Amino acid sequence: MEKTSFNGQGLSRWLYEERGKIGFLDGSTKKPDPTDPAYISWDTQNALVMSWLINSMEEHIGSLYLVHSTAKVIWDKVKFAYSDLENPAQLCELRDQARDLKQGSMNVIEYYTILTKLW
Repeated sequence: MEKTSFNGQGLSRWLYEERGKIGFLDGSTKKPDPTDPAYISWDTQNALVMSWLINSMEEHIGSLYLVHSTAKVIWDKVKFAYSDLENPAQLCELRDQARDLKQGSMNVIEYYTILTKLW
């Protein structure tokens, strides 16, 4: 299988291609207290997931996220910046396009299809 680097597009699809450590990204794998014996294992796994995230990105994107201390923080920032579902700038642009869309010479089905794609 060919490895695909994250290039800033298609974040949802890219996530599903990663290696099954979703708990470190969504926060369901909780960080133990540093005095807890489980902390060493968590820290090692978190570092591994961070490495996968950074190394799975194109260099100019990954280098922006080297300063963060957990995979979840990196993931949340990447998701905010690039998500095709939750990017506020992209949502604003899509709302503007939907608002400005006019049926014109399109039939109802064509108009509805375009509007549905935008929304």
